Amino acid sequence: MTGSGQVVAEIDPVDLDVIGVAHFISPTGQGVDFFLRTKRWTGEAYPRSECDDVRWCAVDALPSGTIPFVRRAIERHLLAGRWFDEVDF
Repeated sequence: MTGSGQVVAEIDPVDLDVIGVAHFISPTGQGVDFFLRTKRWTGEAYPRSECDDVRWCAVDALPSGTIPFVRRAIERHLLAGRWFDEVDF
């Protein structure tokens, strides 16, 4: 499976775990984001044109430029183990 977001990597769907869901409301509408985790992939992850950087970071040392909703997802779903979140931008 090739990534369709900002980063491309080869991941077998059986290696994916859903770790959280977030409902969001923004000025342009509302939607649902699903957050997944994998511990195995093939090849080296690289950014697509929509992304300016890809790097491995400790979850307690994220770069200052981390997108806010990504930081929130890591804190709430990955670290705190919360399954559901609701965000109003």
